Amino acid sequence: MSRKPGTPAAALEDAWGDPAPPADLRSPSLKGGPALTDIYRALLTGLDGSPMPSFRETTTEEQRWDLVAFIAEVRRQAEKLAKKRKAEEMGP
Repeated sequence: MSRKPGTPAAALEDAWGDPAPPADLRSPSLKGGPALTDIYRALLTGLDGSPMPSFRETTTEEQRWDLVAFIAEVRRQAEKLAKKRKAEEMGP
């Protein structure tokens, strides 16, 4: 399993040697679950079998919640943009 800092995304592998690309943070649902508490838990514990490590020892609780808020905002903006594009495709 590849967990080296700075590893290119294309080189990331899961515990079984399969490609494990980074999550698309714009997605409404991430591997650990769709809720903000799921994202927090993934940051706290990591994702077993994946290259994503725990950030328990390297971040504070406040920093983890800041990351959750950032991811939530990225998701909101992506949803807003998707709705705008859909409306534009439908025309006036």
